[in-house]
Amino acid sequence: MKRAFFALLFILVVGALLATCTTPANQTITLTDADAGKTVTLQTGDTLVIHLAGNPTTGYNWGVSKVDASILQAQGDVQFTPDTNAAGSGGTVVLTFLAASAGQTQLQLAYHRSWETGIAPLQTFAVTIVVK
Repeated sequence: MKRAFFALLFILVVGALLATCTTPANQTITLTDADAGKTVTLQTGDTLVIHLAGNPTTGYNWGVSKVDASILQAQGDVQFTPDTNAAGSGGTVVLTFLAASAGQTQLQLAYHRSWETGIAPLQTFAVTIVVK
């Protein structure tokens, strides 16, 4: 009887300890144009959000020009928040990515007009992404 009691007590204590051990929550990492050229380390499941200046009313928009999508996956559409309510106002373009699997990839973004071919982008943004 005593042995069964201690075995049950042991199981309860171990169970309680295991219940308090949780995996850290996924993080959201935010980058801006000041982070261009850096190496950024993420954990699988983390979200990467990039804020860049832009103005889609000019026909220019930010888009992915290079990335290994098996490592870093674009999430949703590119979002735009104008600086003011004035028509044609510039603002902030937001691109969101998910760290899908371990590895390393170069993330390159280009600020260009999608219908113009053979023309260099107006701006570029690049970072090295390491997912662990």
